[in-house]
Parts: sequence; C-alpha cells; structure tokens
Amino acid sequence: MHGDASSVFHLHPLKRCNLRCLHCYSNSSPQATELLSPQLARTVMAQAARWGYRALAVSGGEPMLYPALASLLHYGADLGMSTSVVTNGLLCRTRKDLATLRHADTVTVSIDGLVAQHDHMRQRTGAYEGAANAVRRLADADACVWVACGVTTANVDDIEQLAANAACWGARGIAFHLVEPAGRAAALPREALLNDDARLLLYATVALLGALLQAAIDIRLDLIHRDTILRCPALIHASPPPPDALPAQAVPVLVMDTDGKLVPVCHGFHDRFALGYAGSHADLQSLWNAFALTTLPGITALAIRALDELRRPAAPQVINPGDWLAGQSHRDVPLFWQPHPARASAPAGFRPPQ
Repeated sequence: MHGDASSVFHLHPLKRCNLRCLHCYSNSSPQATELLSPQLARTVMAQAARWGYRALAVSGGEPMLYPALASLLHYGADLGMSTSVVTNGLLCRTRKDLATLRHADTVTVSIDGLVAQHDHMRQRTGAYEGAANAVRRLADADACVWVACGVTTANVDDIEQLAANAACWGARGIAFHLVEPAGRAAALPREALLNDDARLLLYATVALLGALLQAAIDIRLDLIHRDTILRCPALIHASPPPPDALPAQAVPVLVMDTDGKLVPVCHGFHDRFALGYAGSHADLQSLWNAFALTTLPGITALAIRALDELRRPAAPQVINPGDWLAGQSHRDVPLFWQPHPARASAPAGFRPPQ
C-alpha cells in the first residue's frame, strides 16, 4: 500500500453512546439510533486503503456498542491498516470486552481531568474510576493503551496529575486536545474554553511536562505554533497537492460519518466541502475524482485565507490546524469558488443503510 504513514481514515459507525457528555462533538447519547451498516463501512474502508490511507481510527458514539466492531478491526488489519479505537472505557469490564478491544493496535480511553471534573463532564458518578480501571485492565493485558484528555478551563489544572496517574496505570501515552465549541460543546459557557493566552500557557506546560515525564509516558498536544505552520503551509492544506497525488496525500485525514458522509480534514468540517455520501454512489473513485476537480481547490483557497489570518499580529500563537481550518470553513467561502451542488446535502430521498 502506498501513502503517507500519517494518513488516517476516521470511521464513526454509530452515534449511540452509554453517556451523554457535555462536550461531545458528535452529539452522541443513549437515545441516538443512527447506525452505519458494516457492509458499507467495509466497502469504504477498502477504497480508503486503495487511496493510500494507512490507519483506521474508530470512534463514535461509543464503539463498544457497535456489534461489528471486532470484524471491522480485523478487516482493517487485513487491508494493511493500523487500527485504533477511542472509548470511554466504561464498557471494558469483562474478558470478552478486553478481547474485542485487543483486536485494535491502539486503544485510547478518554479521561477529561481528575475525578470531579471528569465525572461532571461525563454526567456520570464513577465515570473516572471506570475509565481508570479500563486503562489498568488494558495495560495488564499488554494492550497499547493511551489516555486522551479534552482540556477546558475547569480541568486544565488537572493535567499534570492526570499524566502521572496515566503513567502509573500503565498507559503508553496521553494526548491532550482542546475542547472546541462544536456539537454539544457549543452549549458550554464561553469561559469554559481556553482563550489564546491560556492555550499558549498550555502549550508551554505540556512541553515541560513531556520533558519531565519522558521516561515514564509519551505526552502529546494537538496544538502547533503558528510559526511552524507559516513555514509549512501544507499543514493546513494551504498549498495544492501534486497532480498525481493519492487521495491520502492530498487529504491526509478523511472522516466517514454515521450517515455515510465523507468529510475531509476533520469531523465538523463544513458539509459544502464534503466528498458526498458513500451510500448513494456505487463508484467511490468517481466520487473522489469529482471532489478533486471541483472541491479540493476550494479547500486550498480557504486554507490560503486561513494562512493570511495567521499572519496577522492578533492571530493566536498556537492552534490546532484541523480545528482552525474547520472554523474557517464555517465562516468563509472564497468568492471565486462555488461548491458542487451535491456537496451541501444528501441526495433527495437518500437514507443511510442500516
């Protein structure tokens, strides 16, 4: 298989979850019923592999509630993809649960701060202890387990202790990411989200924490200094890909939502930039060809404007490239580019297969 080793196909096969978290970007909940058919998931996974995507990342909703999770992970491995699952950990209780997750090369358990903050964000007493126990069980089973923490102003002071705890539990690493006002998190009070100064402080803090704990645990943060992006515009798609680039080289992150919609760059990128709906197209290569011709240039134009925004003195010092570009996608469309009519919505009468 060809393609960039960092290229990832994100699969969201369901919206159902055993929790209803305050910051959920996908608005998942116990009441959600949307479910992607395993057949369609496998069809698109196979095409993604041919397009050069080297990694499969499964989230949701809660992936442990998806009946075909183990078979999709097996299929991804057969396609030559590395596989990963993001879970809240509360359904990792039995040997059977462990066996399902062990099909993934990496399992990431979401833990958003220490006890009080995590349980509050997850709206469930005991959620922290359940997630911590999942990390311990996975580590004891010799799984490659990580912790992911969504950072807000309420839990930013917890990150040092959480990193130390994760190391003690046996996690290989911990990844911090900024909670953004998307999905259910859009209803969080503005003061819950880190401002530019707080993000810069977090950037420095995580760098120091990584140096202090480098022998115990790998620490990552999804923020990049704007000077790095200005030196390498491709980080936010601000330079067009070569004409012969594989899809995975042109768009290193491709997301498949529960309704079959294929979205470039990151979850939450505006629908007008979507490739389309996989379930309504028998020929996925033609879907990409149309996207590359009519929509990919629009993403490049959007990214160039986003790059100009970063050059302004008042621009943030550190950003998450995907989230930054996604924010721009909702605010601005280059006037000289018109989206393909099929990008904005599903075809009339289309329903995702169950």
